[in-house]
Amino acid sequence: MSNMHVMRSIPDYFRDKTILITGSTGFLGKSLVAKILTNMPEIAKLYLLIRSRKSPAGIMVSAADRLKNELLTADVFENLRKQHGDRFTTWMVSKVEALEGDLAEERFGLPDDVYASICREIQVIINCAALVKFDPPIDQSLKNNTLSAKYAVNFAKNCNNAVFIHVSTAFVCGFRPGLVPEEIYQPLIEGPQPANGKMKVVPLELEAEIVEITRLSAEVRAEADHPHRNRRFKAEALKMIRNGNGKIGGTLEEQIEYVRSQWVESTLVDLGLERAKMHGWIDTYTNMKALGEQMVIRERGDLPTAIIRPSIIESSLKDPNPGWLDGLRMVDPLIISYGKGRLADFPGDTDSLVDIIPVDFVTNAILAATVYTHEQGGFKIYNVATGPNRSITVRQFYLETRHYFQMAPMFRNGEPVVVPTWKFPKLKKFQRTLRFMIFRLELGSWLLRLLPLKWADRQSRRFAVILKALKWLQYYVRIYSPYMQLHAEFDTANTQELFRALATEDREKFNFDTSSIDIPSYLREVHIPGIKQYVMKLDKEGLALENNQAQGDSLDSARIGTD
Repeated sequence: MSNMHVMRSIPDYFRDKTILITGSTGFLGKSLVAKILTNMPEIAKLYLLIRSRKSPAGIMVSAADRLKNELLTADVFENLRKQHGDRFTTWMVSKVEALEGDLAEERFGLPDDVYASICREIQVIINCAALVKFDPPIDQSLKNNTLSAKYAVNFAKNCNNAVFIHVSTAFVCGFRPGLVPEEIYQPLIEGPQPANGKMKVVPLELEAEIVEITRLSAEVRAEADHPHRNRRFKAEALKMIRNGNGKIGGTLEEQIEYVRSQWVESTLVDLGLERAKMHGWIDTYTNMKALGEQMVIRERGDLPTAIIRPSIIESSLKDPNPGWLDGLRMVDPLIISYGKGRLADFPGDTDSLVDIIPVDFVTNAILAATVYTHEQGGFKIYNVATGPNRSITVRQFYLETRHYFQMAPMFRNGEPVVVPTWKFPKLKKFQRTLRFMIFRLELGSWLLRLLPLKWADRQSRRFAVILKALKWLQYYVRIYSPYMQLHAEFDTANTQELFRALATEDREKFNFDTSSIDIPSYLREVHIPGIKQYVMKLDKEGLALENNQAQGDSLDSARIGTD
């Protein structure tokens, strides 16, 4: 212990530094920007790489406008607004600049002179950007979660004496059980079955996999333009129009194009999930993030680099305020639906592990790793997770959530909601029951449409509401149930060493010591109240429920389960 390296203080290191952050409009990115500006106000400049995008009205919104309207108005800056008062916007503009570019493009899609100019300025690159969706079309995920890592590393290598921090996910381990080390996992491809029944695996070459995914994706898009597919798309479009499901005010050609785009997206989503599971990953997101790590390793050269692997990032423990959230996170839709009494059951292995980490702990670990990586050089991976013997089981998570809503129930029509008791049915049985319920409702809806009666129309609308809720539940089961079957514990030895290396004066302001968290108490006293406050916009008693439709309300229309 006496020989342990002690870092210089984090604020001291960041003084007069120019920083580039990608993904600043996301949950972790907002936390990181707020923390830097709150605790290291003496930075020279903070560049935020932000894409321009189309608004729902079809108007292009610039990066500068997104910074002004999406970021600077966020409640993550509540404390900074109080601190700076009327000067808040002026001060922020003096420190923060939107850089209009796209991480998923070579050289961020920037003009050569702009690219060269910022390379000369920037000393710290923190790559938080990702397409954080478990089941995106595989070519989109490849571009945003794998190839983007290449462009970010190459940018950092062109900067002068820079440090590169890449944010990944702890779940790049896939379905590996047991202790998950802080090391790179080689992508695997299934080989022939040997006589002993164990699967033989051989490493999958990164570039070959990128080429194969690109080829398969191009084949899907080419298939969508084939004449036989066009005939099917036209038939489906006409059917949708007859059933009243067509695009309102749209032409037949527009409806056909809509059907085509839906088929392409669905096919590429299925391709991604199938390929991920074939190689041992949970879903497309974890697969492409794992390949992104491979890309960082391949491209970095001697660039001082750290990979940060958070587990399930949830609301803040302390900064900017306890329970702060920016939209729904991984398990939150299930928590909301359960608290409203709408989710009667869910499949899962009650003994599998749930590893949750507050967002401010991840933010603090990123900042500490930046300093440590600058001082030590080289390459290191940090699992930012609650770690061995501190994760809770699925059953414990459920019981803590149940206990909370029994003590602080939501209300409907002035009455407290009674939360259901889960039995955790087997996955395949639950899915079969769901499919049968959906089939029965679809058949009933079809029959009701044949009856030109008012009560039939009312019943048909009711069926449509329940059917929508069932299909959302089917989606949740598809996406979330694999995470409720895991038996992995994340080794945090490097992260613990990083915390011990903090300067004494930083240990409280930049805390990421998971031994200081009691996860059950965090769930009951911080996280679920944070969902109510920041996502559902409820008052302390939760009485605004009826007039405040929350995000994630897809299961709110009917009590769903298999009992």
